[in-house]
Amino acid sequence: MENENINGELLGSVCDSLPVGILVLNGEGRVKYRNASADRLWGGGLQDLAAYHEIKGWRASTGERIAPTDRASFRAITKGETTLNEEIVVENLSGERKTILNSAIPMRDPSGNIAGAVVVDEDITERKRAEEEALKGKELLETLFKSIDLLIAYMDSGFNFIQVNRAYAEADGKAPDFYPGKNHFDLYPDPENEIIFRRVVATGVPAYFYARPFVYPHAPERGVTYWDLTVQPVKGPEGRVTGLVLSLIDVTKHIKTDEALKESEERLRAVLDNMGNLVYMRDLEGRLVFMNKYGQAFFKKTMGELYGTTVFELFPRETAEVFDASDKLALREERTVEVEEELELKEGRRYFLTIKFPLKNAAGKTYGLCGVVTDVTVLKKTDEALKESEARLRSILDNMGNAVYLKDLNERYVYGNRRFLEFLKLNEADVYGKTIFDIYPEEMARVIHEHDSAVLMAGQRLEFEERLALAEGERFFLSIRFPLKDTRGEAYAICGVSTDITDIKKTEEALKKSEARLREAQRIGRMGAWNVDIARDRIEQTDEVARILGRSAEEVDTTGKFMEAVHPEDRGFVSASVNDALYAGKPYSIDFRIIRPDNEVRFVHSEGEVERDPSGRPLRMRGTVQDVTELKTAARRLEESERKYRGLVENSIVAVFTSTLDGQFLYVNEAMVRIYEFGSAEELKYENAVKRFKNPADRERMIGILKELGRVEGFEFEGITKKGNIRNILIMGRLYEGVFSGMALDITERKRMENEVRRLNAELEQRVEDRTRELKKTAEDLSSANREMETFTYSVAHDLRSPLRLIDGFSMVLLKKHGERLDREGQDHLERIRGAVKRMGALIDDLLNLSYVLRAEVSYGTVNLSGMASAIITDMKKSDPERKAEMTVQEGLKARGDERLIRMVLENLIGNAWKYSSKREVSHIEFGSAGPLNGTGVYYVRDDGVGFRMEEAWSIFEPFHRLRSADEFPGTGVGLSTVRRIIERHGGRIWAESEPGKGSVFFFTLEKED
Repeated sequence: MENENINGELLGSVCDSLPVGILVLNGEGRVKYRNASADRLWGGGLQDLAAYHEIKGWRASTGERIAPTDRASFRAITKGETTLNEEIVVENLSGERKTILNSAIPMRDPSGNIAGAVVVDEDITERKRAEEEALKGKELLETLFKSIDLLIAYMDSGFNFIQVNRAYAEADGKAPDFYPGKNHFDLYPDPENEIIFRRVVATGVPAYFYARPFVYPHAPERGVTYWDLTVQPVKGPEGRVTGLVLSLIDVTKHIKTDEALKESEERLRAVLDNMGNLVYMRDLEGRLVFMNKYGQAFFKKTMGELYGTTVFELFPRETAEVFDASDKLALREERTVEVEEELELKEGRRYFLTIKFPLKNAAGKTYGLCGVVTDVTVLKKTDEALKESEARLRSILDNMGNAVYLKDLNERYVYGNRRFLEFLKLNEADVYGKTIFDIYPEEMARVIHEHDSAVLMAGQRLEFEERLALAEGERFFLSIRFPLKDTRGEAYAICGVSTDITDIKKTEEALKKSEARLREAQRIGRMGAWNVDIARDRIEQTDEVARILGRSAEEVDTTGKFMEAVHPEDRGFVSASVNDALYAGKPYSIDFRIIRPDNEVRFVHSEGEVERDPSGRPLRMRGTVQDVTELKTAARRLEESERKYRGLVENSIVAVFTSTLDGQFLYVNEAMVRIYEFGSAEELKYENAVKRFKNPADRERMIGILKELGRVEGFEFEGITKKGNIRNILIMGRLYEGVFSGMALDITERKRMENEVRRLNAELEQRVEDRTRELKKTAEDLSSANREMETFTYSVAHDLRSPLRLIDGFSMVLLKKHGERLDREGQDHLERIRGAVKRMGALIDDLLNLSYVLRAEVSYGTVNLSGMASAIITDMKKSDPERKAEMTVQEGLKARGDERLIRMVLENLIGNAWKYSSKREVSHIEFGSAGPLNGTGVYYVRDDGVGFRMEEAWSIFEPFHRLRSADEFPGTGVGLSTVRRIIERHGGRIWAESEPGKGSVFFFTLEKED
């Protein structure tokens, strides 16, 4: 009996210490036993089952009221049913609502009859509240994933994209829905990165990289960018890696400037010092090297007092050993360790959640340990943890670049982050509790109200583009709004995230204007664009295509209709070329004839490219068509001109040739015969040029360049002479109607000297490289390339000038000493030779100027255009004082640009005006401004000279295109090409207007100087 009392008291003590409520009922429903937790749960002592059933109860899943006969305890006594962990909501005797897990187990006597029941009630109210808050946090996390500027991508273990956030897509100029299903390394091929990703999948160990270089494959003009990269494995229930989370931070600016790095470090220190967590860093020996202000305040010591201390100097040995063990675990396994640590302080026991991870340098070597300590004592016991969490969340939202806000179902604002308040130029007191009609004008508020109503009605996330009139002016926003729902799925608030897209809208408007300018340029250049949907056999085209073909868009909207416009003799060639582009992948760039409805035959040039699906099947073809009839006519005239000057070529010391693309020489002069050591021109003409290449690949490369560009400039190769000697040969020439015409120079001796110089330079550079390895290689390569280009340019100019000086000198000697032996025609030939030499010398100078323009760095400054034009005109008048000319310069014209290059522009344009108006008795030349155009200044040079037809205007800016013969007006045809490139390098454009006999006006644009 005594033992039974002892056992009963012991059982009672154990039950009273349990956190769950326990009721023991007899067969009549009387409470035979209840522990202390049951009294606390129910707000008083329960005497019988009837009193227990009077307590109101609802099913947690549906909210349905529970009848007394449906209670688990009633079913256990009356039916012998066992109920485990039924989740219900009750209102206890004190009027408190609680969520509990209700279990009831029947008790039976030895005969198997029901003798009573044991009821166990677990209070999970706080747990449910925490789960609801966690759900809200999850929704907020999803919002942050889509809204924050950190680049995040989620992919499967095969590196196929599953989801990317907005920032990731925008960094590559795409939409987020472009990525799902595409493979990361198909878009961004990088063998080194692929090895890293596969290692993370294989080992499950995250990879961290700082300032990793990257070049966008489809946008190399963006240059090298640098990224902080984290590859975090996502593991399944079995611990196998099922996916990867890739996060990227663009640190290009931080890498390129030390100042940015310092600012970043200061910002990081400010963040750490203002964090609500204790943050510390230790070296590999466990000595403290950093602790933020939170930690200093916690220990009541300065950083100077804490520096160099270990955990054994700050804590009791038993506690320090526990802390030290987790530190070593993080360093030994080189991973992040999350531990819960306890500390006994004067004010009582405190609990901390500590995240420890190794610190690594750029080479991946661990140099220390970082710990982030969060005091979770209050979180475990009170709702204060939730307030701290909300504070941290508020800090994140306040530092976002997007406006974030919450409204209740009555559309009253309950929260707005700092960015949102900055947009409105209001503070929290002016916003919280106010509706949209209190803040915005009525019309604007009505639109926002309609959007909010649509979100609540749809019950899901919706996007809207909204235009708001704010204090600083009208702004455009892309707003994402979604309902926040409780655990029952009922909306209790509206959350919105708005992104300012005003600049994007302005860019779209600028794009529309640019497209309009493009259409105008196509009209002026007689070039149209087309697009063929291959599957539907439908052609879309610009208006210029219709003008070129003389047919409406509907008359040529299929490939069959288009082929009817092609000249019958060219249809087979055009069809074969298109099929080669579609199915053989060959370039599509052809010339052919068309017949307009009025039977006029025109020549056109067409180029196209094929877009294919991932399997290689052609989807559509895009391209251009240009009317080149006048160009063809000019080519025929050029051929006639070439025959006139064949005599000069025959006697030139520069090797001249023409050949077919398959290597059959059509013409060679004596200089070409000497290079290849043949006996005569006829003998060399029967020799195929293919045999003269030491390396057949050089010829294939040259032919490829010819086919792609229509010309080669400065192409070098090793040739084999008839006697078997190897010579270095430099070729310059053009491809016209399948015929390759050009000049060749024997540069063997020069190459030998260059190779010797390169060898010596290589030795010198090697010695320098050993002493300067820490210098940036890219700067050395660029400097070397510029030096070699400059040396090559002036070397070519020197090699071309040397034979020209000989031709000029010997021809002058012939005229002076032996002129009486020559008849009048012979003397005329010599004079023509000297004239051609002078023109070639001028051409070399112009080409050098063009080369300088292409290479020179543009240094922007203020350019006094009026003063510069006046000085140029003054020099011209001094050079020809007898010339009668009226010159007008508008005063006060200034622009932004490179003074040296702009001077070349004005010298060319004013010089041309001076030259082409020279046949007038009194010529008039004017320089002035035509006013602004799209934010830039438009300037012009006007003359009353010979002028030209506007259909010829397209050719005057191309190199070597001349509308007047050199005998009538001297020149090389390179000046206006140089002018165009200078203006384009300044971001401007140049065009001309003219009429034969009435002069010309050349317009150009430059950035205005305010």
